[in-house]
Amino acid sequence: MKIELVVPAAPDGARMRPLSARVNNLSGKVVGLWYNDWSNYYVFVSRINQLLTEQGTVSAVKKISGLPRRGILAPSDLDALANQVDTAIVGLGA
Repeated sequence: MKIELVVPAAPDGARMRPLSARVNNLSGKVVGLWYNDWSNYYVFVSRINQLLTEQGTVSAVKKISGLPRRGILAPSDLDALANQVDTAIVGLGA
């Protein structure tokens, strides 16, 4: 499994990468929701969790925490994440 990571806070000189492909269907998928330390972000993530659970199409929703808030994840962290979920919501664009 390959995970492509796009980090808007990447260090200077970081190379551009294309966005990951969209997940076309969440049916039967395990969705990870990344809880970070941003103030009130838990409100957003809690609502997404509620919507996914109410729709009943996902297999499970897992809370992801303990990852760095910025920067590029270590390959071991990406591997661990990929082994736990099929797709993840890890940020909020403005």
